[in-house]
Amino acid sequence: MKYSFFISFLFIIVKLNAQEVIHVKYDLKDSRSLNKNIIETELFSTSAESIFIINDKILDKKTLKISNSGHVVGDTIDYTFEVYKKFDKGEIFSEAQFINLPNKIQVDRVDDFVWEKMNESKYILGYLCKKAITQFRGREYEVFYCPDIKSNDGPYKFSGLPGLILSVKEKNERLEFVATSIDLNAQKAITTQLDLTAGIPWKELLGRSKLGFWNSQADLANPVRYYSDEIEIYDINVDPLIEIVYEVYAEFTYKENDRYHKEKTLETEFVLSGDYTESNYKYLEKIYNNQGLTEFGRIKGTGTLYKNLIDSVYINEMEIQGKRLIIKDDFQKLNWEIHDRFDELLGYKVQKATLELEDNFIEAWFTHSIKIGNGPDQLYGLPGIILKTITKYKKADQINYTIAKSIKIKNERFEPEIPKMRNRTEVFNENQLKEYLKSIGW
Repeated sequence: MKYSFFISFLFIIVKLNAQEVIHVKYDLKDSRSLNKNIIETELFSTSAESIFIINDKILDKKTLKISNSGHVVGDTIDYTFEVYKKFDKGEIFSEAQFINLPNKIQVDRVDDFVWEKMNESKYILGYLCKKAITQFRGREYEVFYCPDIKSNDGPYKFSGLPGLILSVKEKNERLEFVATSIDLNAQKAITTQLDLTAGIPWKELLGRSKLGFWNSQADLANPVRYYSDEIEIYDINVDPLIEIVYEVYAEFTYKENDRYHKEKTLETEFVLSGDYTESNYKYLEKIYNNQGLTEFGRIKGTGTLYKNLIDSVYINEMEIQGKRLIIKDDFQKLNWEIHDRFDELLGYKVQKATLELEDNFIEAWFTHSIKIGNGPDQLYGLPGIILKTITKYKKADQINYTIAKSIKIKNERFEPEIPKMRNRTEVFNENQLKEYLKSIGW
């Protein structure tokens, strides 16, 4: 009796863990493929996950070069491309197809697809299928899906319809997937070679690719693709938006009862946002007991600092003793000395630079990976964005620290916030501001 019960229990466990695997073969017709024949592709799908496999040819990265016409050329090699979908999390993983970001894993979302269902149907492999249309990464597609096959999957990244997608056609017929066979009870363990822990969102990758493209000054007709199907088109005309949050605090030394003591102020946060031409540096509002830090004649913790990197001018907004001030002036010339010392911060290789400014000694760490000559507060002029500064004051036992705690690269246009004149606002240049601060005892 016990033996019989054990067998029954084991059968139930196996039955519960078993998943129905749908296996679909698709022919991929691609007029732009390096492989001029029809490409055979496969989809293995369950309700929880799926793997889509394309066996194609790509340009060998080791032989890439720019032709006289400005296109990427090179030798071709066999290549297996995978798309892995994790339906419970709504995530789609694939190898990123950016020529200047090799070996990166891209993460898309199932809900990236917005479908419009149409009143049209046709049969594919004996299954009645309904039509739907969508736009995805610069192209328009029509698909036919089968409501009788309970799956919201499809070839490549296409998914999200109430039935298995059996055909996908690009509007201009440049690319087409067509199902050639279906097995609703396949025996297949779904595995992937992709590192699912290393996924990077598509918009962040796009921003990184644009940075790399401009940094290298490469003259490419289509710099962000090497995979031949060109399912996705990326707009490189939008400057990537860089957003860095800095943690700012000070350490100071004082003497009490013949002993020296060291204290640290509470940390405040500032955010630098901008692109290659303009930026804002703003205080992130929080409740603190400290009174803020003063540096380079600017009162931190108030207002917005606007910098124009093309015209080398800045506009700063602040409020002192209830009085609103606007400071507008040219950039102060900064004579940086770059040192042969390197470190790492937030995954970026950084290099040391130093500067003496107004009797203060500034140590900065910048990265060549983001070639924007900007930094926190009024610092600028290095061949990469500044991620960390240490400022030592000669006339005070105080050290200020500004350290990047997060970096975001967004595929968005930067809309700068430029301080404007309002009622009872006074405008100074930097020297006038210093005289005013002296006059009120700051």
